[in-house]
Amino acid sequence: MKNKLLLILMSSIFLMFGSAFAGEKYEFTGTAYNTSGFEAPIVTASEAQIWNWSNDSFWIYDDAPEGWPKEVMADCKGKGIANKDGIPLAGFFMCTVHDTDGDLFLTSGSWEPAKGGGDWTFISGTGKFEGVTGGGSYLNGVQFMGGDTLNFVTSIEMPN
Repeated sequence: MKNKLLLILMSSIFLMFGSAFAGEKYEFTGTAYNTSGFEAPIVTASEAQIWNWSNDSFWIYDDAPEGWPKEVMADCKGKGIANKDGIPLAGFFMCTVHDTDGDLFLTSGSWEPAKGGGDWTFISGTGKFEGVTGGGSYLNGVQFMGGDTLNFVTSIEMPN
């Protein structure tokens, strides 16, 4: 009987307060403004190419949740491969992102040229970004002299 009462009590507490223990989920969009620098491709014996790039980015979130910055800066590094005709096949990247408070987060992702974008994952963060999980997707946007834009969707869970 005690076990049944305990089970009912614990179930009631979980139903009443369970959401307080779970993180809040958010989905929001944004645009990254990138200045890109590509190294000369490394050409292999089969004439395939390895590309290395880096960029400095300014990210603006359109509808970020309360407590999430509206703007951040990012330093991204990537590597990709292309066939012997120089047609990109795939790539990956890592970005170190910081806000004006000095809090940081790290992301990694893939680039799928045929898709016109890719997916990314939130790895870890400090300060307000500590304990955040999730990721998102992005599509290549407008090209401009010395850079480009990316339109992204962010889906995260923030701890309480």
